[in-house]
Amino acid sequence: MINPMKMLGSVKSVTRIGQESVKTTIYAGLGAYKMGLEQVGMAQHLAQSRFNGLVKKGEEAESELLERVNDTREMLADQVETGINRALKTSCGLDRERLTHLEAKLDRMQAVINGMTDK
Repeated sequence: MINPMKMLGSVKSVTRIGQESVKTTIYAGLGAYKMGLEQVGMAQHLAQSRFNGLVKKGEEAESELLERVNDTREMLADQVETGINRALKTSCGLDRERLTHLEAKLDRMQAVINGMTDK
């Protein structure tokens, strides 16, 4: 014959084992959830760090690029000026230096003429 007390003990034991299994499974799920949140946080931090690094590198590249642009602009301006001076000297026999002296002389002459007319 089946002993009801023994059977009740077996049912309680099985129930306890089932509850422990469910509890363990829930804890494992919660642990996975928490790890997922931590990993998302780390990934966001890493992405932000990398983005900030790219911004810094971009700022450095901009400075270098502007420096190169300015150097190139100065070089081109010098080449254009040299070409204009060569063209002036070839066509008129004048160069920039002579034109500058001529301009200064004209300015002095204008000042003398203005001084004479003011009297």
